[in-house]
Amino acid sequence: MFRHTFHHLDKALLGVLGGRTLSGIIAGVPNIMLTTTGAKTGAPRTVPLIGLPVEDGLAIVGTRWGSEHHPAWYYNLREDPRAAVRRGRTTEDVVARQVEPGGEYDAIMRLADTVYAGFPKYRRRISGRDVPVFVLEAAAS
Repeated sequence: MFRHTFHHLDKALLGVLGGRTLSGIIAGVPNIMLTTTGAKTGAPRTVPLIGLPVEDGLAIVGTRWGSEHHPAWYYNLREDPRAAVRRGRTTEDVVARQVEPGGEYDAIMRLADTVYAGFPKYRRRISGRDVPVFVLEAAAS
């Protein structure tokens, strides 16, 4: 139920909540609003995600609540890695870099598991696809 409703509530309440998300407040996680360019439409697409602070920026994990399909933002970032991240009242232009399985990927997954208990549960439900991880790095001025 949450994966079908919370992102709509988060978008609607973003201004009222001072740039925070309802899902972030309830779950106590560091939420961001990620705006990508639609791979098919070219239109801006905004979605709330958990933003994990890492050395190079913020990491995002594509579990899509444990769905068998990749999230739409995955395809959008693969098509155009330029995006914007809103944290609180601040928006920053970023460039997404996909993290391949290995050391950095594993470290981000361990961090994700400590930040939000839902991640391990989602990964157990996922079959037939790898869980994508991206690092959002500040765009060059």
